[in-house]
Amino acid sequence: MDIPFRQSQKISRNSRIGDDLYNISNNDNDNNNNKEKENRGRSWKNNKEFYKKKIGISFPAGTNIELFIFVLETFRNQPNTRYIIEKIEIDSIAGEGVNYVNYLKKEFIQNNNNEEKNNNGEAEEEDILKYLTLKNLSEIGDFIELLEIYTKIEGLILTNSELTTVEPLKKLEKINSLNLSSNEIDLMTFTSIERNLKKLNDLNIDNNNLFELPTVLLNSISNVTYLNVNYNNIENIPDDISLLSNLKILKMNDNLINRIPVSLCNHVNNTLAHLYLMNNEIEEINDEIQLLSNLKSIYLSSNEITYIPNSLCQLTNLIHLFTDCCEIEEISDDINLLQNLQTFCISNNHLSSFDNLCLLTSLKILNLSNNSLCHIPSSISLLVNLQELYLSNNKKINHIPHEITNISSSLTILNLSNLS
Repeated sequence: MDIPFRQSQKISRNSRIGDDLYNISNNDNDNNNNKEKENRGRSWKNNKEFYKKKIGISFPAGTNIELFIFVLETFRNQPNTRYIIEKIEIDSIAGEGVNYVNYLKKEFIQNNNNEEKNNNGEAEEEDILKYLTLKNLSEIGDFIELLEIYTKIEGLILTNSELTTVEPLKKLEKINSLNLSSNEIDLMTFTSIERNLKKLNDLNIDNNNLFELPTVLLNSISNVTYLNVNYNNIENIPDDISLLSNLKILKMNDNLINRIPVSLCNHVNNTLAHLYLMNNEIEEINDEIQLLSNLKSIYLSSNEITYIPNSLCQLTNLIHLFTDCCEIEEISDDINLLQNLQTFCISNNHLSSFDNLCLLTSLKILNLSNNSLCHIPSSISLLVNLQELYLSNNKKINHIPHEITNISSSLTILNLSNLS
């Protein structure tokens, strides 16, 4: 079906992406009418010398098919520059998805990716679409067909589109970044993965319907360094998590986890640096956590923890520690071992004192708001690097020691509101 160009479209360069990212607007611009007529029939192919430039194009929500085709054809037919469109972002559409898919499958692929070939008659590697973003699409089934063709994609974002299958991902041999958040993926979805996604570095499957991390998935992504499974219904971290021998960042916030497993603490290469377990059902921190000796940050807020044990205090490389909104009443005296700690947030707990925290001389941020503190120790003067101190809503405190003035030069925020 031939669809006429709309001449009232505006194209503006917005920000850097690859070489450039062009954001498309639906604003009218009558000058495009004459410009399109002038350039019609002319393109970089008619010139012996031309520039090559890699760009990305971001289409706004509700982009109609006429604008979609107009934009891609405009860049493809520039007289002096060959624009290599290596990234496309689509956020919802106006009309039937099959029309967009048909254009991308036929016209765009044939004319953009195959116009310049190497000695073997194949498309140059740099000319192939590498990054594809599809968001808020109700007809995701049509767009999934693109993955049968765009097999060289390195980055895929496919979110909030009621996706239920990962079958087409088997053909993405070069993919290293994959975001499938806010879909309807469940355990059975991954049983279709047969080939390994060995080049995958980043995987985001947050806000889906997962009750566990299936072994078939963990076997297929053994080289990931970043894994995000926030906002699911996962109850246990499986022993097979140890298969992810290069894992550096693990995000499991907002699940139903009740313990930190030994298998995670016995991580093969001890590469884990950032662990997110906020808003779960963890009641205690086990002894094995001290084995994660390279951990730099741990997020345990909104759990049911009552005590910060010696085992956590053995993580001497820790820089950021978050234990807000738990049930903590006591902290091990070995907390002074965390001499690299810069951020400690332990607000909304049940602490009655924090004298032992005043030995953490690298602290820059200390949040003790909404506890049951009875006093501010004079040893607070030892926190010479402290920039932010929050002590609000500790209504048993009735005295502010003079020694707090010793750290006033470094402080940028001091919150003492709602004391007695």
